[in-house]
Amino acid sequence: MSSASRSSQAESLVGALVASSFDADPATRGAIFTSLSEFGGKSPNLVLKMVHEFLIKHPKLDLKHRVLLLSSMNKILILRINDVDQGISEQLISLASEDLTKTKKLSHEWQREAAQILVNLSTRFLPQVLDELQKKYVPGILPHYYVVHTLGKMATSNVSGSISHIGGLLSTTLPLLGLSKHDDMRLVFSFTLSSFCEAIMEYTANPMEDMQFTKSDFSIEILGAFDVLFSVWINT
Repeated sequence: MSSASRSSQAESLVGALVASSFDADPATRGAIFTSLSEFGGKSPNLVLKMVHEFLIKHPKLDLKHRVLLLSSMNKILILRINDVDQGISEQLISLASEDLTKTKKLSHEWQREAAQILVNLSTRFLPQVLDELQKKYVPGILPHYYVVHTLGKMATSNVSGSISHIGGLLSTTLPLLGLSKHDDMRLVFSFTLSSFCEAIMEYTANPMEDMQFTKSDFSIEILGAFDVLFSVWINT
């Protein structure tokens, strides 16, 4: 059998698995999810590409089906992130970013999977993921809950890569704290500030000859943030 024929058969098989991955029977659904993940472990770019194409072609897909496919992407990314093509990564970043903020109403199961795709991709494609998120994280405009959440998760998932960006993110964050009037946003900002601090502590706890940052480089922004938390938020 020629390589072209094998490739065509593989695409047909993956396409069938993707389309039927939300079977009505839970046992069948679980078996398909396992098969899709295992296939993705062997051919990550093929499976990621076809799942992406399916989601793009079916924007009104049942939400639980969409979540399942995003979850399968995450499983593949965890296993094979170093083998993901640049072009595929860019497509996934765009897809996950759109899912992350498509609705203002929180849908944790859905948005958490989209956030995790960005976090997983950031372990290898941090600049590209950060560029996408910073379009939605600007001074003066309260960001989406899951944009804030994702930035915090990224900081602790890739400390060495994110440390050079934390100062800038803190500078953007400070004025946004004053816009946060509701508990859910205050909670997620607190989580992300804690994550930034955790990343700083981890980075500075392992001194290296080429270390570029110390705790004092972030002290003004961190103190400013905690002043809002303890002087304003706790009293309201």
